[in-house]
Amino acid sequence: MTLVDFISDLNEVSESQSLADVVAVAADRLSAEEISHESVVDELRRMTEDERQGMLCRSVDTTTHLKLSLDQNAHRALRLWLHVYKGWPPSEGRFAASIHDHRYAFVSKILRGGYVEQRWTIESDRVSPLRSAKRGVNSLNIVRAADVHSLVSVEPRTVSLVLQLPAERSFSRVYHPDRGAAFTSIPDLEAQYADFLAKDDR
Repeated sequence: MTLVDFISDLNEVSESQSLADVVAVAADRLSAEEISHESVVDELRRMTEDERQGMLCRSVDTTTHLKLSLDQNAHRALRLWLHVYKGWPPSEGRFAASIHDHRYAFVSKILRGGYVEQRWTIESDRVSPLRSAKRGVNSLNIVRAADVHSLVSVEPRTVSLVLQLPAERSFSRVYHPDRGAAFTSIPDLEAQYADFLAKDDR
């Protein structure tokens, strides 16, 4: 199964099933042995120069990891990313190390390396640790939009394949446990663009 087949197949599934069902199907498909670090690298090596440049234009460089966009159609309901982690702990900016949620649910599979993930619970006046888990090669991780988590440690050269489901809201949140349950709301690009167009600085 190529990554193109994988994302195309799941996009068809997403058109007729609930998000919960898509998560279950995605987890089942991602667990396949043929989806490995070696198979993903082989596909990347077979890209044409135009495909490679397109991928890099759609990709994101964060302070903790590269998000390489593996889906050639950025307008699909589902998106496929390769997360290539940098040295840990992050030298600047906390990003994946921060306590945060997401606009969307996602399913990931670690292809190389591993990390320790901490889940958190948000109460009226504080952010408290819930549970932590060490995740290694071939382990699957399901994170829903309402889940709050952070990466505590990441092994060198860790790589994960991430299937992103449709956004459920236009922002994510980063929590600040030193200030009770306070958080910073991070609007997505579409919301920020709309805000930019709405400004009248004349």
